Amino acid sequence: MKMKFILRWKIALCLLLSFGYYTNSFALDYYWIGKGANNNWSLPGNWASASGAAVSDVQVPPTLTDNAIFDENSFTTAKKTVIVDATSTCDSIIFRNIQADRIPTLTVNATLTVKGSMFLTAGMAVNGAASQTVQFQSERSKETLATAGITNIYPNFTFTGSANWTIDGSLSFYNNGGSPYGKFTFSSTGNLTVNGNMTVTSFTKTGDSNVDISGYLTTPSYITIYSPFTVNFSGSGDMTVGSYVDTDIFSFSGDGILTINGYLNASNVSTASPLLYRGVYLGGTGKKTINGDLTAYYGIIADSGTVNIQGDLNMNSYNTYPMSLTGANPSVLNGCKMTIDGNIVNNNAKAATGASGGRLSVSGDSTEVEVKGGYATLSDLYITIVRYKMI
Repeated sequence: MKMKFILRWKIALCLLLSFGYYTNSFALDYYWIGKGANNNWSLPGNWASASGAAVSDVQVPPTLTDNAIFDENSFTTAKKTVIVDATSTCDSIIFRNIQADRIPTLTVNATLTVKGSMFLTAGMAVNGAASQTVQFQSERSKETLATAGITNIYPNFTFTGSANWTIDGSLSFYNNGGSPYGKFTFSSTGNLTVNGNMTVTSFTKTGDSNVDISGYLTTPSYITIYSPFTVNFSGSGDMTVGSYVDTDIFSFSGDGILTINGYLNASNVSTASPLLYRGVYLGGTGKKTINGDLTAYYGIIADSGTVNIQGDLNMNSYNTYPMSLTGANPSVLNGCKMTIDGNIVNNNAKAATGASGGRLSVSGDSTEVEVKGGYATLSDLYITIVRYKMI
């Protein structure tokens, strides 16, 4: 029996490597056979130790040391849904070699903890109840989330542990107008590389990892929510976005380097209320470079480091609200060195006489602001310049 087990392990490992899957070499393989009375993940009768088994030969569903595999023998045209009905676990989760007329749906109605990688298959759906989460908790050196180009993913994704993560393909979450779907939180001490675009309702990074997104970072275009879409990057480490960023609030408070190879727009993305909670905070000692325009609906705060905006600085003041991250203060440049290759532009100079909307405050002895574009449309703004050094 021992020799048989070792042989099966070697064959399984060779198959996984031949298909490009990176998994724990010591994990056992559980295959979904769907022979249970329902489609629930927690039902042992839906799992077997061999692909296409006629009956189940396991006593429990997968654990954190078991791979969950869904393949060409897992589904029929009539039965192709997997429901995470209770708190569940696995090592890696793999969808592979599935026929076009049997593409499955993974419904996450409870927390699913994944100790390894995830490989999805083209055309499948990942949905479920609001506020449910897929938790990735790997302590290995590297892991992969292969999205296969699927869109409208429902559950929140959180990453802890120490693995370096690669997301192959674009990652696109769903939002239905108020329910808490599609939040992405990265707290792993390893780095994150995204080979594609990200469409999420919130993006949070903590810790000392680097983040490199080759495409854009944005929110669903049809979003209508009652809390703002946020990008919050804290801790050390660098953040690079290969294209543009669309958001309500963008906060970079780490001491690493921020590079956005496109515009940064914190202006009228969602219909979140109150509208004043939109803006940009640029903190930390590292250099921040935006290779396009920086546009903020209600405020820009830059209080340290160097900032280079290679387009225009667009200040979209609205009615009587001051331009700030919280609605309490004007836009503030304090202690930073900012270079604007374009112009300072006020796109909505309609603040009522005596109102606080549209103010720009430049303060601090060390603050330097250079506007290379040649003009600043300030005539209709309520400007407060405390101390400044205009170059």
